[in-house]
Amino acid sequence: MSRKQPRIVPWTSIQEWEQVYHNLYSGYWSNDYKTIEKGIKRIKAWKSRGKVPQAIESTSTFMEIYVRDCISTNLTYYPNDDLKYFTPISENELRLLYTMTFIRFVNGIIDPLQKGAYAVSISSLAEQLGLPQWFVDLRHEGTHDQLPSLKVLRNGCKQALDWLNNFYWMKQKNFVNDTTLYVKEKLNKYIIKRKQYLKENHSEEEMNNQADCIKLINDVIDGVGESFRTILIPILLEEGMLIPLKKRHRPTYPQLILGKKQIDLWIPCLETLSNVWTDFNTELIFALLGRLDVEDSETNEEETKDEYFGNDEKIVYSPSYKATAVSWAKFILSKSNKDEEFSINDILKICLNRPNK
Repeated sequence: MSRKQPRIVPWTSIQEWEQVYHNLYSGYWSNDYKTIEKGIKRIKAWKSRGKVPQAIESTSTFMEIYVRDCISTNLTYYPNDDLKYFTPISENELRLLYTMTFIRFVNGIIDPLQKGAYAVSISSLAEQLGLPQWFVDLRHEGTHDQLPSLKVLRNGCKQALDWLNNFYWMKQKNFVNDTTLYVKEKLNKYIIKRKQYLKENHSEEEMNNQADCIKLINDVIDGVGESFRTILIPILLEEGMLIPLKKRHRPTYPQLILGKKQIDLWIPCLETLSNVWTDFNTELIFALLGRLDVEDSETNEEETKDEYFGNDEKIVYSPSYKATAVSWAKFILSKSNKDEEFSINDILKICLNRPNK
């Protein structure tokens, strides 16, 4: 199977993407400006890492202007220290900000569809995308005529944020949820079939060429597409996948050696995935080491949980989980071939930022 060049995204995980979505829209619906600003700051960090989708950039810009508008308009209701350095902005400034954002929003959404030798009308392209015609009219008015009124622009901002929520954020979230369920189903079937086959004591060559298992792995590859970093790898790092459910089956410190059953179970899958995506092993190692944290010497296995919780992105992993993650990273490094390039500096940076035995 040919090796694929993956699509790069600036967020490190689906959980990070969902957290930003939660901050932006939950803050917007509840008028919690501080929560909105958390999402805006994270998007600015994403932009420093690389290109973000136009829909995300437009959402962030609309939200930023919305917050400035609300606070400036209701400044007398916010007498706390958080706003003592806030400078109110005039109605004309707001109209300019909203109008420019609308122009960039419509252009940014529509321009990628202008691929032919001859330009297609913006109205036609907007119709294809389900973009309301009056968004196009508002863009035209702001570009070629007088600035729209602040009342019209505020209403436009609200409807643009609703449109972005429905046509980008919710669609992406539903895609991720559907894909995650599909991939988990295929991997769980793979685990069952592979375990059955291992119990039958076939030769190593027969086991590596098990047709049912290979088909399930290929189904995973086709289902996840370009999203192996943000969907597939996090699934592989869940309990019950690369990390055994039963703690007694996990490696222990200081040996950090994987059990033969665990290796035999997953090697055909991992080898196939690394043959498809050029940097799968590298990304998997970084994700495994990313599960480390600054560990207190008194940390108790029973006091920690292997789960995501809360809205502050705090994640706690048990010592046995972390020992298993490191053991897999060590194993993959030891089996890597000359064609794979691992940055030792990056690996050291991850480990040194998370002092841990």
